[in-house]
Formats: sequence, structure tokens, C-alpha cells
Amino acid sequence: MRVAAIASLVVAVLVGLGPSGPAAREQPLWIVTEGEASLPSEATPRSAPALPQDGPVIRIERPDVSTPVAPPFAVDVIFEPRAGGALVKMESLKIAYLKIVELDVTDRFKPYVKGNRLFVENANVPAGRHRLKIIIADQNGKFTAEVLQVAVK
Repeated sequence: MRVAAIASLVVAVLVGLGPSGPAAREQPLWIVTEGEASLPSEATPRSAPALPQDGPVIRIERPDVSTPVAPPFAVDVIFEPRAGGALVKMESLKIAYLKIVELDVTDRFKPYVKGNRLFVENANVPAGRHRLKIIIADQNGKFTAEVLQVAVK
């Protein structure tokens, strides 16, 4: 009986600490670690290929990328069907941290996807310039990609 009570307490604590529990709203989500941020940046070729824009619309509401932000900050991205396009296929969402290689950080964001929106109230990254490539498809398999570039104080 005592083992069952302890197990219940452990489960309750873990649920409260998980991404959908109260701790998700209080503790910052580390989008990028110090180690990842210290990796060499990608070399941008002079004629970088254009990102696909045939799929859903990616609307980056926050952060305001026109000025440096202080962590933690909100990340709010809305995915909408393109005019005349198919519905958004949220399970196709991919997010990569752009360094010398693309680091897949999708799993860090998945718990923060609700409907057609990605919302992280308290995102945290080390100081510096960071680039995240966001890719999404629609039900017809058409893709759109956007790069979220943020300068962090």
C-alpha cells in the first residue's frame, strides 16, 4: 500500500513538471543549449536556394525580430492554410537550429503545439544570434519553410 502511495506521488510530481503542467508556464524552455550555441555557424552560400513557399502560411507573431530580445521571451507561431490550399498537417512540423549542421530541435517544441499554433511562453537561449528553420506541410504535401532569426541580449 505504501509503495502505491509513493508511486502516485512520483507520478503527480512528474506530471506537474512536464511540459503541459504548471512548470511549463513557470520555467523557461531551453530551445538551444550553451553547447549547441557554441558550435560554428553555418556558412551561407552567396546564392542560397529559396525556401519552399507552396504550403501553409507560417506567421511568426513573437518574438519581435526587429530588435534584440531578453530571455526568457515568448515564441508564438501560427500555421494557416494558404489561400485555396489544403489544411495544415501539424504532424509534419520540423524545427532545426541552423549551425554548421542543422540540429533537429523539433521534439523540444512538440509539447507546445496546440491546434495550428506553436506557443512557448518562456523560451530561453544563450546570448547571441540564433536561427531556427521552421518547416510545415499541408495535407497535399506542399511545404513552406521560414527562418526565425533572433538576436538575444
